Amino acid sequence: MCRDRPTIIGKKEKYIYYSCNNSKGICSKKWIREEKLLEQRLIYFDKIRLPDSLIDEIVAYLKKSFATEQEFFKNSQDALRKELDQIQKRLSKLIDMHINGDENCLITAKTVLDLAKHAKEIFMSSNLKEKQQLLNFVFSNLKLDEKKLSVTLREPFSTILAVSHLPANLRMLDSNQRPMD
Repeated sequence: MCRDRPTIIGKKEKYIYYSCNNSKGICSKKWIREEKLLEQRLIYFDKIRLPDSLIDEIVAYLKKSFATEQEFFKNSQDALRKELDQIQKRLSKLIDMHINGDENCLITAKTVLDLAKHAKEIFMSSNLKEKQQLLNFVFSNLKLDEKKLSVTLREPFSTILAVSHLPANLRMLDSNQRPMD
């Protein structure tokens, strides 16, 4: 059985003849007149012919389907855009907080360092309630064992104490020291 598409071979007087083009080399040459070939095929044209009302119905359905799909994509895009805007606002807020946090950290560090510098004078000039607050702020544990007082400094005061005895040039070193090559 030949599966090649029939090809117009020639026209003799008023008839047109078709034959397999035998591209696979397995067919015997058979000739068929156009009318014979077409009468079998024209039936399918009648079968695929749809009434105008059905065509209109199909086109209306496709338009509605397309509109629904477009609406879905638009809604999805709007939702994603809204989510992106929220994420960008959050990111911007985080960046602002980080920048402000750095500035606030500097202010806090300066305040704590000034407090550490003047802690003794502040303590000595304060009333009893203020002295208690300052002691609770600087020390985490005050223990009196017999007549000996043991203390634990809170951070950052313990760090300040740890570096206070170091030479000034060592205090400024980076906390992530690496050996020099």
